[in-house]
Amino acid sequence: MLNATTQFDASVSNDPQNGNVDWTLALNGGACTSSECGTILPATTSSGVPTTYTAPASLPPGPITVTVTTVDGNPPATESETINIGSRQFVPTGSMNTARGFHTATLLGDGTVLVTGGDTNNASGSSATAELFDPNTGSFASTGSMAGIRSSHTATMLKNGKVLITGGRGDGGNAVATTELYNPSTKTFAQGDNMTVPRAGHTATLLNDGTVLITGGDTGSAGTASTATAELFDPSSGHFTAVGPMGASRELQTATLLENGKTLITGGQDSSGLILATAELFNPATRTFASVSSMHMARENHTATLLTEGKVLIAGGGTSSETFASTELFDPTNGLFTQSGDMATARAKHTATLLTDGTVLVAGGFLFVTFTDTQGGTFTLSTSSAELFDPTKGSFVSAGSMSASRTDHTATLLASGKVLVTGGASESARKRIQETTLLSSADLFQ
Repeated sequence: MLNATTQFDASVSNDPQNGNVDWTLALNGGACTSSECGTILPATTSSGVPTTYTAPASLPPGPITVTVTTVDGNPPATESETINIGSRQFVPTGSMNTARGFHTATLLGDGTVLVTGGDTNNASGSSATAELFDPNTGSFASTGSMAGIRSSHTATMLKNGKVLITGGRGDGGNAVATTELYNPSTKTFAQGDNMTVPRAGHTATLLNDGTVLITGGDTGSAGTASTATAELFDPSSGHFTAVGPMGASRELQTATLLENGKTLITGGQDSSGLILATAELFNPATRTFASVSSMHMARENHTATLLTEGKVLIAGGGTSSETFASTELFDPTNGLFTQSGDMATARAKHTATLLTDGTVLVAGGFLFVTFTDTQGGTFTLSTSSAELFDPTKGSFVSAGSMSASRTDHTATLLASGKVLVTGGASESARKRIQETTLLSSADLFQ
């Protein structure tokens, strides 16, 4: 990425001198300036000590090579690596018709994106409206409204092409059990069967057999009644059936379908308000949950992304008063979590999207900021920053910034490989007063 930074290190063996190494850059195999190749500093390091590479501000005319050479080796030992500088960045696209956060955005079979509900600026606080994003025109157009207002709900693309909408917060902010189905061919919503319990802040995961696993969530008003219950939606019958329950009540947790067909559930908040580090696996063969090892940190409002290698990247999140930059990886082969490289920015309620090249785009979210002057106060501030996780290195590099700071937004991978980011809330603090503005704007990472 342009202007991005990353670190390199080299370990020297069998060097009777000082073990130092020199770092150099080349463009198309020849010398280059810092504006062409970027910089690598310090240019000399001790064995095992990292140096930092900063990419140039403009796209180079060819491949850049970084070479490390032993200072005292006889003969000198060298090793080189090619650096691929991409020009991917966020650019604004058409705005939604409605400013919204806590909404959903679902890629449909025809390449358009269905945006539904969410918190809005209207009198009721939530919306039943829906709209479609057309990547060919970069614009949004209204589509049929849902049967009821919803925020903090889920939207799952089924194998038959329809979209299952479940739960969320309705009138008065209470969780609802109602569901509906969106039919892309008619662009209409139809009411479905109710879930077994009301839910908001829950998860919905499409399983390999086409059923949808619904887990946890808050069954009352915000933060009062998280549940351990779970259920399966069967598209062939349109009915929900209770399964499980989970080993702990959870809301604001994650659910990730693994390559082996099981679903990994991590973290969240239980009914007593405790932030959880525990994790469990749902086995569709037995329709039961089983505990696995715990994460290294208790987290809610984090992300969990299945990588191309089969591991799951857990990123950020936090507690009721702290946000994390830390990440960890879950390995399904042994059921263990291992710590991975930190993000540059602590964040919660962000998005994490697996890109076509196997990297993960992490964007936006909020962090807690505490003022330490005589007035004091702790506030949540949203961020526009983004970064890319490289699984081959286990580290993050900057991915630029969105056109606005966002939290409670969505990020959807399009058929083109671009990422559509929609809405969310821009949070700031002015004169020690928390301010929140819902956004209608959208960006494309391309």
